[in-house]
Amino acid sequence: MTSGKFEDKIFVVFRNLPDLLKGLLLPPKQYLAGKIGSLAGTAGVDIYLNDDGLVLNGYTECTDSTDLLYPYNFVTPREFREYRILPSETVLFETIILTGSPGEKGTDETASPVTRRIASGLGKYTGDEITRARIGTRRQTSDASSVVIYELTNRVQAEQVFTGELGQDATILYFRPDDQVKLPVYEANLKGLGGLVKPGFDPGFDEKYFTFYDNFLISGNSYS
Repeated sequence: MTSGKFEDKIFVVFRNLPDLLKGLLLPPKQYLAGKIGSLAGTAGVDIYLNDDGLVLNGYTECTDSTDLLYPYNFVTPREFREYRILPSETVLFETIILTGSPGEKGTDETASPVTRRIASGLGKYTGDEITRARIGTRRQTSDASSVVIYELTNRVQAEQVFTGELGQDATILYFRPDDQVKLPVYEANLKGLGGLVKPGFDPGFDEKYFTFYDNFLISGNSYS
């Protein structure tokens, strides 16, 4: 019944994957094969090929409470929005919904006082959707092309908090895609901001460049 009407389909039995993947991984990384085998029970996806690439679309079943994806059986579905502003050269992105107590704040004693004040102020105006993405650029390494996108509930107030706390401590660059648009990009050392704004979230890189677009705060470790 799950074969459907399309000829191009993949079926996955996750417990069969570890033995297959171990031979493809170097010894220090072979533990990942076991984790992949514990992701879920089974999956079935249709394969769609077009000029833009390859899309796998289908369903995954988790009936064992030890499966890593099992908790998602109890998550209320909702529509993602942030992917709509990602550029076409996006290599990989992950969007997550962070839950917690209203106004919950992270703690990082190594963060500067300015970073902590900005995080405290932004916490009032950030939503629960956050995305990290790798943007493909031929001029730079993959480590230099990472961005984090924070959903904002009030972009105007969030930007006022951000610029007010930074004061003269930021260098402002301007992105001009055309004659009508002039978008400020702030360069500032705000290491640890992500973990303070969203407790438990760590982008894994130093966020040094920031800009506000639509209802989002975008940060990255390179201007490009």
